[in-house]
Amino acid sequence: MSTIQNDTGSLSAEDFAAISERVAQHFREGGTLGDLAGITDEQFEALYAAAYRLYASDRYEDAAKVFAYLGMTDPHDRRYTLGLGASQQMLKKWDEAIAAYTLCIALDVDDPVPAFHMAECVAGKGDLADAQTLMAEVVQRCKAPEHQALKQKADAMLKLMAMRAARTASAKS
Repeated sequence: MSTIQNDTGSLSAEDFAAISERVAQHFREGGTLGDLAGITDEQFEALYAAAYRLYASDRYEDAAKVFAYLGMTDPHDRRYTLGLGASQQMLKKWDEAIAAYTLCIALDVDDPVPAFHMAECVAGKGDLADAQTLMAEVVQRCKAPEHQALKQKADAMLKLMAMRAARTASAKS
């Protein structure tokens, strides 16, 4: 019988396989690391509130760490990934923010908010053409009444990007 060494002694290969299968089944059923660690909903909310306060206090690096932890332990709650993206965006870590917003979009394709912020990041990287394309998609996706304010903001950003592109083009000629 083979054994696996750990900090508390040894575990038989059979026990290790059984535990591994239970953990895998937990994840297949939609379970999270937070569930396995025994983190309660109240603890998640307290951590989220702490991350939000860090973000609101311009402590983006610290906020990003807490949001990243939350996102790892409960990847089903989009607020955590959105907070991570916003923190990275404020740090001008464009690619990291875009990755977080991409995950947000995958978690809820009907919400145009992450796509809006992604377009801002693409513009921040200096790629106005792609940013305009993304922002135009945001405008098209803002159909629900609760997204009308975002639609107006996206439309205004789209117009600003078009004016900037026109100025850049006229300066080159």
